[in-house]
Amino acid sequence: MGGGGSIQGMSNSLKINRQMLRKKTYFRKERSFLNRKREFHKAAGIIDLKTATTEELAEIRHKIIKRRRRNNLKFLLFFMVIFIPILYFSIGFFKNETEKAAMIEVLEKDRKMEKYRFYIEDGDSYIKKGQWHNAMFQYNKAIELFPNDYHATYRYAYAAVYRCRNVKEKCNVASTALEKPLKDFPNQQELVELEQILLFAVE
Repeated sequence: MGGGGSIQGMSNSLKINRQMLRKKTYFRKERSFLNRKREFHKAAGIIDLKTATTEELAEIRHKIIKRRRRNNLKFLLFFMVIFIPILYFSIGFFKNETEKAAMIEVLEKDRKMEKYRFYIEDGDSYIKKGQWHNAMFQYNKAIELFPNDYHATYRYAYAAVYRCRNVKEKCNVASTALEKPLKDFPNQQELVELEQILLFAVE
């Protein structure tokens, strides 16, 4: 009987001791995960948004806006440092290429004009000699360079008409040679005169 009571007393004593260890003390907070998180935020200056005051929220918003502006400024400076030189050299490159293309075009036009003058002057020299076929050949070369040029077209028709009148050959070529300039330049009196010469030549 005495032994059973002793064992029961020991059991009750251990139970009471365990309960006392589990109780919170009045002098030290329980260091749970939530409490430790709050202590860390407090030490780091982090504000809990759920419990923050209106002034604290306004300050947080101000800091966020300020940080965004600073980041935007950094990005803008990065863009200016990296991309503006690239843009500058790109514009310079395309400008040089455009100027080069324009210069090539001018030189090409000058070469064409030089050839054109040669064909016209050579054709005129054949006209003076009465070599109508050779003159037409050179004038046709000039027309190939500048198809809408009046002077080359008129000279070609002139040589064809006078070959028809003087040599009496290929008058159909002369008639064809007059069709385009009469259509394109109807107010040119010298073309009308050539047409009259051709009409008398084929009668």
